[in-house]
Amino acid sequence: MRNLIMGTAIYTLVIFPITAIWHVLVFQELYTELGYFKEKETVLAAAAGLVNILVQGFVLAALFLRTHFFGTGFSGGLKFAGLVGAFYFSVQVINFVVRKEISDVTIFVLLEAVYMAFQFGIYGLLMGVFVKPRHV
Repeated sequence: MRNLIMGTAIYTLVIFPITAIWHVLVFQELYTELGYFKEKETVLAAAAGLVNILVQGFVLAALFLRTHFFGTGFSGGLKFAGLVGAFYFSVQVINFVVRKEISDVTIFVLLEAVYMAFQFGIYGLLMGVFVKPRHV
């Protein structure tokens, strides 16, 4: 149970602030120009995003605890996060550019790729250090 709570907390404490800082503070104007944001984010949207991240963190922690083919430590955490990051990239970024009109798809995809590599890299490193799968 400790590892499940720790994994959920790591995901939440890494992903939520990085997402908010990246999309809303640092690059909000660029994302608005690209067509990602149509208007200012609301408090309700932020609250819904936090709940979404908590659920994702719980599910990913449960999956990480049951994996044994990734290895241990930094390596295992980064491999798991790489796989998860690739999945999220396809679901969030590729799916978004297919469904929505983005003014510069290349810039948007590159910006999101850097953002996801950064956040999932940190997440993977922390998971590898602080959360131990059952086989360890």
